[in-house]
Amino acid sequence: CGPDPVRREPKGGNQTRKPRKSNDRNRSDIEIGRWISDYHYRNVISHRAALARGIARAGMTAADRPSDMLVLWGGVADGELQLEPVYSTQATPRVPEERGPYRITGIGSDGRTLWALDFMPGEDGHGGRHFFFMVPIEPDWEDSLDRIVLTGPEGQVAVDREDERAITVVTERGTGRIRAILRDWDGVLPAGLRGGEGLEIATTRGLGEAVRPRR
Repeated sequence: CGPDPVRREPKGGNQTRKPRKSNDRNRSDIEIGRWISDYHYRNVISHRAALARGIARAGMTAADRPSDMLVLWGGVADGELQLEPVYSTQATPRVPEERGPYRITGIGSDGRTLWALDFMPGEDGHGGRHFFFMVPIEPDWEDSLDRIVLTGPEGQVAVDREDERAITVVTERGTGRIRAILRDWDGVLPAGLRGGEGLEIATTRGLGEAVRPRR
């Protein structure tokens, strides 16, 4: 098997920028609803099954039963790194299939590395790249996880405790299939989902809420 894609050593460099906020809040699609961000997200969803192939197990062994996972997703669009708002879901781990020049790292409030994934993002066929990973949430992360840093050839971008972007995830009850991911949701579902039964809706605002243990 190939090299371990999970590293525990912190990577140098302190220059970070905050993720760009998307102004595109009106796009819609039958399955996904209002698009959350740049075009690359469409391909994250359509290729998420492919990303699950051959999950590497390096300190993140998939359990028989789903547990609380932190969803890490984003990509590269127009030559810039994109790190989307994180959220949690009930699932099994999904980590990189192979190492590459990109790294996503969780940094604790004391500066220690909580996790680090080296990876090669997938191509979306439109000149962009994307990634979609899920890592097990540790009980102490609600207090200890300070920021998430994405680095690559294009530079560095981070999400920290001051990032209060809200994200709403609509899934099918039972299957967990994602039906919509909405930014700054106003309480009205996309037309294709209105009146639908068997849907679960969860809104997360900020890093602290994303890693808060489910009661």
